[in-house]
Amino acid sequence: MTEVLIATDASNNLHCWISDNGSPSETTIPITTIIQDPFSYIFAFRNAYHLFVSFASETIYHFITKHVRIIRLYILRELQIIYPYRCESPTVITPTSSSSSFSSTNTSTTSGNGNGEIRPDAILPNLDAIMEKWRFACRAIPNGHDIAFVCFELSAPDDYVPAGVCRVLQIMSTVLSVKEREKGRFRCGIEGCSPSAAERFDSCLVGNVAVVGWSLVGDEC
Repeated sequence: MTEVLIATDASNNLHCWISDNGSPSETTIPITTIIQDPFSYIFAFRNAYHLFVSFASETIYHFITKHVRIIRLYILRELQIIYPYRCESPTVITPTSSSSSFSSTNTSTTSGNGNGEIRPDAILPNLDAIMEKWRFACRAIPNGHDIAFVCFELSAPDDYVPAGVCRVLQIMSTVLSVKEREKGRFRCGIEGCSPSAAERFDSCLVGNVAVVGWSLVGDEC
């Protein structure tokens, strides 16, 4: 499948780029090409406002986004992380085990702990604002939508996945499930973080494919 990044400009004109690992490439794609076979494309959004406009605008919705079947949301790409009390530790010179020469080892504390959790000294100044924007944008998706699958992409600076994301994922997946046209078909999942981090959100998602499996109702994706 081809991932297409969806964005709108100040005049709410729609732009579609072929995605390059979640970033826009130099290649655009005609909307008419996409709607000929919507199941061949993943509609990706890096910005909550673009998601909102794409569904809130009747013109854009009837032109393209009503054809959406699979969506990927890059939820945490704009996350800011600040470590106000962290400083670099001195470089320690230690001998190597294979020779008498010396090697330099930096003993500064690493920012991650391997499972995507935030360290206690981390400050996330814009997390609440980001979560509120995505929650609000999701409400623009209308009743009777035909979205079959949503991927919540949680890659973020320092590979951190804040626990505060859970509530928003629960709200968004619930809204999408309640509003679907063909009940029981909607599914969702998590990408972009470690398996241990993703497992922390298994119970948050309504229609989580990792828990309930793929839908047997309607179209397969």
